Amino acid sequence: MPISDYFGKYGEESFRKIESEVIKRISAEQSSVIATGGGAVLNPDNIRLLKENGTVVFIDRPLEKLVTTSDRPLSSNREMLMKRYNERYQIYCLSADIKIDAVDELDLNVKAIKEVFLDENSCN
Repeated sequence: MPISDYFGKYGEESFRKIESEVIKRISAEQSSVIATGGGAVLNPDNIRLLKENGTVVFIDRPLEKLVTTSDRPLSSNREMLMKRYNERYQIYCLSADIKIDAVDELDLNVKAIKEVFLDENSCN
């Protein structure tokens, strides 16, 4: 079910509960990449679980580069997006082990994450 439909039918609280249950289950996995939604950091337990077995990476995109979409119920227009950004930005920074300044080319973002991650975890 699309997130916007789920929010409309069951509400954000129900969504966040399921989100936390999924994070709890999959954060115990080895060698996985977990891409959470932006609201996952609102629950400190989610961050704790993700950090227990991994590294939290914040891919920081400037507000002017973020795009609103109708399938994102909490940021479906520019005003809502700006509100979420302002409410959450500091939480994202404080929650992250690594912060990457995003660029438009996906492969360059992936390369930057690999370089920082491998450098921080090297034995050299």
